[in-house]
Amino acid sequence: MLKTQLTASELPALWITQLSLLCVAAYYYGARVWIVGAIAALTCFVLNFFCVCLRRLPFQFSNLDAVSTGFTLALMMPASVPYDILIISCFAAIIIGKQIFGGRQNLLFPPAAVGYLFAVASWPEDILRFPELYTRLPLTPSVSVPLKESLSAAYNTAGVLNTDPDVLWLGLCRGPMGTTAGLLLLVCCIILLIRRRISRPAVSGAILMLCINYLILPTSTAPIDAMFNGLLTNMSLFCVIYLIGDSRLAPKGFAGVLFGALIAAAGIYFTLIAKLEYGFVIAAVLASPIGTALRRDTARKESEKESAQAQQA
Repeated sequence: MLKTQLTASELPALWITQLSLLCVAAYYYGARVWIVGAIAALTCFVLNFFCVCLRRLPFQFSNLDAVSTGFTLALMMPASVPYDILIISCFAAIIIGKQIFGGRQNLLFPPAAVGYLFAVASWPEDILRFPELYTRLPLTPSVSVPLKESLSAAYNTAGVLNTDPDVLWLGLCRGPMGTTAGLLLLVCCIILLIRRRISRPAVSGAILMLCINYLILPTSTAPIDAMFNGLLTNMSLFCVIYLIGDSRLAPKGFAGVLFGALIAAAGIYFTLIAKLEYGFVIAAVLASPIGTALRRDTARKESEKESAQAQQA
C-alpha cells in the first residue's frame, strides 16, 4: 500500500502559508474571507472525521489533512461564494475526491480540485465571477454585489495583458481570492520547498515546463513578460504549490519531475487552447492517476532493490 499521507510536521507549515493567503484576501474583501475559510476547513474536517469513524479506523493527526483540503478549496473560490455552494463543494472534495477511493491511504485525485471542478460544473456563474477589489462584502450567506470575470479570463480571451506588473505580483486584480498574489505565492512556494513540505521533483518539473513553454511559444509580448504572465495568471503558481506539489500524490525522484511536467504541459493546453482559467485544475485531476502508477512503480523498484540487497547481505 502506498503512503499517501502528510506527516505531523508538514500540515502546520501548509496551514501557515494558506492562512497568510487568506490574510491578504481579507485585506481586500473583508471578514467574509475568514468565514469562507473557516466553513471550508470545518466542513472538510467534520466530513473526514465522520468517514474515518464510519470505517472504524483510528483518527490520527494525519487525518487533519482535510483541514488543508478545505483551505485549498476556499482559496480557489471567489470571496463572494455562497456558503451553501461552498459546503456542497466540500462534500464533493471529501466524499467523491477522497473517501470513495479509500481515504488518504489510497488517494487518487487532489480532493480540493475535485470539489472545485464540481462547483464550476454546477454553478459557473457563482464560481467564475468575482467582486472588485476593496469591496467590503457582507457576512450574509450570499451577496448581491456586482461580479465580473477574472483578469485571467480577460487575458485568455485577448491574449494581451494590458496592466502594470505590480497588479500580478501584489494580487491587485479580480480572481480566486488566494491565487492572485504572485509575490506571496512565490514566497510560500520557496518556504515549503526549503522545508520539504511539498514535492520538490513535481514542483521543479512543473515550473521548468511552464517557464520553457511560455518563453518559446509565440506571443505578442516579450518572452520574459509572457513567462511571468503565464505563471501568475490562471491559478498556475497556486496549482503548482498546492495541487501538483501535493506530497500525498506526487511520485518521488525523476518520476515526480515527469509528473509535474506532464500536468504543466496539459495545463498550458487547457489555458492557451481551450481558454479555461481553471485549466491547471483539470490537468491535475486528469494526470493524478498517472502519478499513482508512477508511485507504485517507484515503490516496486525500491522494494526489489531492498530485497536484492538483503539477499546479498
